[in-house]
Amino acid sequence: MGGRKFAITDENPASIWTMTLPVATDSGAAVGAVTGATKVFSDLSTAGFTKAKENLGFEGVTWHSATNTFYAVQEMSPTALFKVSGDGATVTTVTADLKTQGMLISGALTRSGDATDELFVIIKEPKGIHRINISTGLSTAGMKRAV
Repeated sequence: MGGRKFAITDENPASIWTMTLPVATDSGAAVGAVTGATKVFSDLSTAGFTKAKENLGFEGVTWHSATNTFYAVQEMSPTALFKVSGDGATVTTVTADLKTQGMLISGALTRSGDATDELFVIIKEPKGIHRINISTGLSTAGMKRAV
């Protein structure tokens, strides 16, 4: 998210957390200590979506600072890409079911530097990396790469 602040996911219930990992200092800060852990969003069913089955919730999250938005990908049931407002109050789908685009099980999500219009979804089945246009929710033709 910037500096030492990170966004992470939890699968059950599908949740987004932010936290800071401070730099260890001579003053005694513990290496790997987490500070400021905050649950931004939890449980898709409270937002009107079907709750993912156990261990099938959010697999990855990325932060889009220009729009104060999180994007999270659900592993399966359905394999979907969600847009979550920075305060966690609003949740919408970017694409309701990635299976319609041949992506059966997601594995992770990332963003390319300062890109404002795309995300990269790592797919476990079939294996590949897909570039997703966040305006349309569609995989960019020719961008799937086998891994």
